[in-house]
Amino acid sequence: MRLRYAIINPWAEEKYRYLFPDSNMITRRCIAAEHFAIMAGLLLANFPGGMRSIFAEPSQKPRVEEEDPEKSKVPVKIEPKGSEPTPVRPALPPSTFRIAQAAANAKNLFVRDSLSRIAFPHDKLVAATGKTYNIFLFPDRKLPDGKFTYRELNLLQTGGKEKELPTGAGFTLKPYEEIVYDEIDGLLKKKLDGVRRDEVLELGVQVLQATRRFHALAVAQNKRVGKDWEPVDEMLRKRIVQLRRDQLQIAIDAKEWQKVDDLVGDLTNYPDEPEVQKDIYRLLLRKALNSLQPNRDEDYQNLRAAVVQFEKIAAGRGDPLALKAREILSKRASDFVSQATQLAEKNQSAAALSVLKNADALYPDLPGISNLRLQLSDRILYVGVPRLPQYLSPATARDDAERWGVELLFESLLQAVPDLDLGRRYRPVLAEALPIVSSLGRDFTLIKNARWANDPEKTINAHDILGTLKLLDKQPFLPCADGIDVLDLAQFRVKNSSQFHFSFRQGVLEPLSRTTFKILPARDLASKGKEADDDEFGRQPYGSGPYMYVPPKDRDAPQREAVFRANPDFSQRDGKFGMPHIREIRFVVPKLDAVANEIANRQLHLVLDVPTGDIPRYRDDPIAGGLAKEHTLALNRRIHMLAINHRKTALQNVDLRRGLSAAIDRETILNKVYRPEGTKGRHAALAGPFPFNCWATPANARLLEGGLYNSSLAGGLLNAAIDKGPIELHLAYPQDDPLAQRACGLIKDQIEEASRDEASRKKADSPPRIRIIVDPIPGHEFHRKIEMKHDYDLAYCPYDYRDDLYWLGGLLDRTAADRGGRNFLGYLAVGSNPQSDDINLRTSLDKIRAHRDFRDKVVDETGKLHTHFLARMPFIPLWQLDRHIIVHQGLEMYLDNSGQKLKPEHLDPATIFTGVEKWRLK
Repeated sequence: MRLRYAIINPWAEEKYRYLFPDSNMITRRCIAAEHFAIMAGLLLANFPGGMRSIFAEPSQKPRVEEEDPEKSKVPVKIEPKGSEPTPVRPALPPSTFRIAQAAANAKNLFVRDSLSRIAFPHDKLVAATGKTYNIFLFPDRKLPDGKFTYRELNLLQTGGKEKELPTGAGFTLKPYEEIVYDEIDGLLKKKLDGVRRDEVLELGVQVLQATRRFHALAVAQNKRVGKDWEPVDEMLRKRIVQLRRDQLQIAIDAKEWQKVDDLVGDLTNYPDEPEVQKDIYRLLLRKALNSLQPNRDEDYQNLRAAVVQFEKIAAGRGDPLALKAREILSKRASDFVSQATQLAEKNQSAAALSVLKNADALYPDLPGISNLRLQLSDRILYVGVPRLPQYLSPATARDDAERWGVELLFESLLQAVPDLDLGRRYRPVLAEALPIVSSLGRDFTLIKNARWANDPEKTINAHDILGTLKLLDKQPFLPCADGIDVLDLAQFRVKNSSQFHFSFRQGVLEPLSRTTFKILPARDLASKGKEADDDEFGRQPYGSGPYMYVPPKDRDAPQREAVFRANPDFSQRDGKFGMPHIREIRFVVPKLDAVANEIANRQLHLVLDVPTGDIPRYRDDPIAGGLAKEHTLALNRRIHMLAINHRKTALQNVDLRRGLSAAIDRETILNKVYRPEGTKGRHAALAGPFPFNCWATPANARLLEGGLYNSSLAGGLLNAAIDKGPIELHLAYPQDDPLAQRACGLIKDQIEEASRDEASRKKADSPPRIRIIVDPIPGHEFHRKIEMKHDYDLAYCPYDYRDDLYWLGGLLDRTAADRGGRNFLGYLAVGSNPQSDDINLRTSLDKIRAHRDFRDKVVDETGKLHTHFLARMPFIPLWQLDRHIIVHQGLEMYLDNSGQKLKPEHLDPATIFTGVEKWRLK
């Protein structure tokens, strides 16, 4: 009667859905019947040896190349702002394993009894006396303090009565998941006749995985409610991991290598378990040692990679196996150093370098490598810069030398690189490949084994990307944060340590450009309570790039050079073996009277931003002639302007701003200052805020002779601006730039002359009505004074557009006008007294950004903005100067293909060291 009841009772069938969600109603009822038969001792079966679960990984989704807004919308849970996203773990693999079926088939009595006790999901209510009651599943992890009801199971677990307790005090709940956990622990402690240890471990894994599936289904169906249940799943998961590790060790000891491979494959599903990583990487290291053949260089390279991974990813430093591997590598590297020394003594430098790099790749810390490298020609690349850098983090770098240094130290997910056909393209750097496209989003996978230079034990993971964005989001006014406001941090999803999802707040014309921001060691900075623009980090930065900065020992002493040394961990990445080829880069400020000798003596290989008038010093000198060549860079998004401080009351007058612009004869100043004899056609006077020959400058504006210079218009506008009395303005410029001094002197003369009326012109001693005081500011102080302190009226300075979209919104952002912000002009800021036309100009900028139709919308709206800009004159456009570099003939530049040299004129001056890890010195 009871057996028949179990088969037909729909209540029993319902309860078995927990354990057998994939089966139909009849199957569940039959399984229930098997269970009751086991309890009655009616069924006996053989225990199968070597049980293994059948896992089927879901097939990888094909890459989506185009956005499809309708098909790609997937609702996602939004984390509270500022919270740390929880890594998404892979779903439990499907399985045909059933606990009741395993119990029915068990031959061993202990196994059968143990599985029978847990075949039906139930909880236990434990009284203070120790007495236990089997009950139906209780939804809450903790018993309530007040009155509650529960249903107690009868002996056959076919039903039970509902009961009530006045309080949960004095009772504890032992859930089914813990019951299973303890049962498996007890089973594993027994010595079972006729059952191998690995079979018991496999059974334990299968039971615990089935319990995790039960738990996940119970949570989904609200039969387990609340966050208090989360540690339960983690408890089961960790126990499964431990059992798999025990199985792995048994298989290794038995040299069952096929089984080892299967277990390793399964353990890779637990990438966030440090001990699992240690097991896997120890095994890889052991394989590399066992397969090492003394005469195969490839085997030594594989061994080096295996020991580095074991030590750094799996924290295996000091492990006997790692020490043994390092001893072998050290001996092999010593042999290479000996060979290289012999070749160097024979003046065979190229061959010696080749052999030495083999030693460096195997054991870079070996004594003797550094000393020998000093004797060889690829040791140091000397780079001439206008001034030495002081602050080298992405958030604090301001002048050219500092930004160039940042390119050596820090990396981005993607990097914009010059392309002869496309103008520009994007290549992966920290990203493994270009991202997978989704609606208003991108999915990235990080490269393996990228590390922070200050601590090689720390790998870069997805939380560093999110952490960088969080740091920038806290200081969105910083220049390096320009453009990230279109990223939706609330929708950023960390899938695991190497995969994450970007979301955009809106459609973006060039979305990949938003992923070129530099990645900071955000977790380290945050743990120390530091912001992105931390002063100390700016002076002693560390990134993941091909080079490391070597700070001066005495910060207060005069510096002669800035030193960047090769990052030894960079060469451990896939495809970066032996890179960077140039082991050290030094920034120096060249003296014009000594450059010829320095070029001839290989003490100067690359000189950046050479003024047009200085080119003959490098090109025509008889000592350096033929050793170096001048190149004019084709990519040039820099303009020069007079920055206007809109916080100053006088400069809030639009007539004064427009009058100052109209008074400056740009062509005359270019001819006198920047176009020495024989350089006609160099440089261009600006007709608006954009470079003269770029798409953003309307064609009709380029046809205006003299550009923005208009002496008659200047007189009228300045007269209208100074009708209440004379005006005195200070014009700041960098003191170490003699050409800037001359240009500012001419600007002063032209503005003062334009401000005179007819009466004052007749009197030679009559002062101008607008007086310009030219203030030279020391180079490093100049940027701090203008951008940090806002202590200026007018300032002669360059401005670099971020990319070829030429969007002015970052510079004119009202929210970025604070200390150190992008909008150092203070345009539209609080206290700048903006008019409605100024606000409309900002609206025009936002409208441009909202468009994704470049040809018909962006170009047209930018043309309108050009006119609007000239009517308000937020800053005074002056000119675009050609940018020149000098390159020694021994310096060979490469980008992607090490067999194809990069022409220097194709470099982007903003990111001059693109591909530097592949550069070579002959």
